[in-house]
Amino acid sequence: MSRQLAVVGAAGAQAASMQDAIFRAIDPAHVTAIDVSWRAARAEALSSKGVEVRTIDGTGKALADAIRGSQAVVNLAGPYHRLGTLVLDAAILAGANYLDICDDVDVTRKILGRHSEAVEAGVTAITGLGSSPGTTNMLVRIAADYLGEPAETTADISWVVDQSDLSTAVVEHILHCFATIHDREPGPIPGWAELEPRWVDFPEPVGRELVVLLGHPEPLTLTRFLGLKAVTNRGGIAPVEYTQLCWLLARARRLITQDDEPKTLGEGFDWFHSAFAKRLGRQGSGLVIQVRRGGRTIAFRSGSSMTMDHATGVPAAAGSLLLLEGRVPGPGVFPPECLDPVSFFGALRKVSPGGGGLSATICAAGEEPAPIRIRDLLCVAGH
Repeated sequence: MSRQLAVVGAAGAQAASMQDAIFRAIDPAHVTAIDVSWRAARAEALSSKGVEVRTIDGTGKALADAIRGSQAVVNLAGPYHRLGTLVLDAAILAGANYLDICDDVDVTRKILGRHSEAVEAGVTAITGLGSSPGTTNMLVRIAADYLGEPAETTADISWVVDQSDLSTAVVEHILHCFATIHDREPGPIPGWAELEPRWVDFPEPVGRELVVLLGHPEPLTLTRFLGLKAVTNRGGIAPVEYTQLCWLLARARRLITQDDEPKTLGEGFDWFHSAFAKRLGRQGSGLVIQVRRGGRTIAFRSGSSMTMDHATGVPAAAGSLLLLEGRVPGPGVFPPECLDPVSFFGALRKVSPGGGGLSATICAAGEEPAPIRIRDLLCVAGH
């Protein structure tokens, strides 16, 4: 049987959300799920739906052989700052289109650097199509299109995730983000003031939370591909003590020998998490984006109890559907904002169960914000 879609890193939680979403639009029998190991229950659940479940030990050519014949490959194997371009290189070798949810800015730069190789192979690769980056890029795109003159437009992105969504991979990513602020190669962890901490009022159930500058792909790609004047990305973990803890752990790396570092940092975080999290209920995740040009501002706000896995997996499923339908630019390597916004949000409706709680407003200087519909913004997007 011809398999349309190969999912690499398919045993993870974000992959589970992505696959649940894509199964709303395509037959599971057209999917191959690939990982280095599986929990028996997860493998059996996928197999019962008709998914081909595969285990591979190798990388490079072995991975290319596993995905060869698939129309597209979705790379959900992380952390990206460790695996780099490995899966993309295998997809190019196999001649398969590609999508990932990479949120490490230094790796995003390397992935974009594979553009000429992708063009030569006739492959389209979309990098960073999750929640942030991903949905954030598309929202900034439709607001910037509506306001016009991107060279005069700025965007401020703020997000917060709930402590209950933290995993080892997420904590590793956050620690890495502290080392890559201002779109730089990984280096010394900045002092707290350099992170420019800011309190942001997110919609309920999140409320007021602290966010700090973190290295993320949006400032790199939105200025490069849309030509925006400036973009900032701030993130945090609710409650605020988790953001502060991750920064302290990142700073502590320089005091710990390399051999002991992973175990010691992990033990420190696990102790805090086990002692603190059991006293907390789920606060939720939030997003606030403000896109400004001249005196006008378009703002997006979202607050919900939705898990990070769901918020990341569903946009990846929408992008995967666009890959399968051929509604993508290319060949070459592109960030999410290069997709057609109308096509993206249409695909999102097909794979999403809803529940994101996103609102949008527009206002001029000195005026009260007025609601604006996403569909009205989409009428202008791309024109």
